[in-house]
Amino acid sequence: MKLLTEKETGVVLDYMLNLGKQMLGAGASLERTQDAIYRTCHAYGLVDVSLYALSSFLSLSVKNASGFSAHEQTTIPKSAIQMKKLDQLNSLSREVCATTPAPSRLLPMLTKACHVTPYPRWAVCLAQTAALLCLCGLFNGGLKELPAICLIVPICNVVSWLITRPGVDVGKVVNELLSAFIAGSLSMLYCRLVPGADVYILLITSAFMLIPGIPIINSVRNVMCGNEVNGAIELMKVVVETVTIVGGLVVSAAVFGGGVL
Repeated sequence: MKLLTEKETGVVLDYMLNLGKQMLGAGASLERTQDAIYRTCHAYGLVDVSLYALSSFLSLSVKNASGFSAHEQTTIPKSAIQMKKLDQLNSLSREVCATTPAPSRLLPMLTKACHVTPYPRWAVCLAQTAALLCLCGLFNGGLKELPAICLIVPICNVVSWLITRPGVDVGKVVNELLSAFIAGSLSMLYCRLVPGADVYILLITSAFMLIPGIPIINSVRNVMCGNEVNGAIELMKVVVETVTIVGGLVVSAAVFGGGVL
């Protein structure tokens, strides 16, 4: 294996830090991101690797075989689950570790892997509606509840898009609170108009639409894998989001629910 020059060491370091930033921003677990960085260091012969990683911050120091040390750190933007992008980044990481391309090729390869055409909003909404219809059925929902799901999901998606688009983003907590309030209100108003529809099934199904499933899994995994600090921070965020969702449903029940509470 060719020994890296000082300039090449800096380029590889820059690639690893940006790879970690993109992976965490796309919803990767902290452990998977750390593993990708450590494997890349091993592939390029870097030693004395010192990595401090949180889901919002990365700091990395390395030393090449000739003794040259380099250090970089960066903050991570708020994450948004992007499975397609994450799959491409994982594939890139495996390819780089297996083939060790020239350092000058790393950043262009990363830029290419990060280029992902997002799914159309209508397709995401349709898939989410189909998933919640199945979930409603698992909760013993019948034909009376299904039209409500087909109404709630698109309306919540439109509202979420309106309040999170660039220049208007009000924050995740407000988004979750408002979405939960709208979902709960629509559920209860629908049950008033359609006798026999089960409001509790609709409320539970609507809550599952909003609960941050992947962040919950990642935060618990952090704690179990030894990243207790990051796990505690992420778990706290998840708890706040979940309480916000419950709060939105409770407020909607207080306003429109009648005897639901």
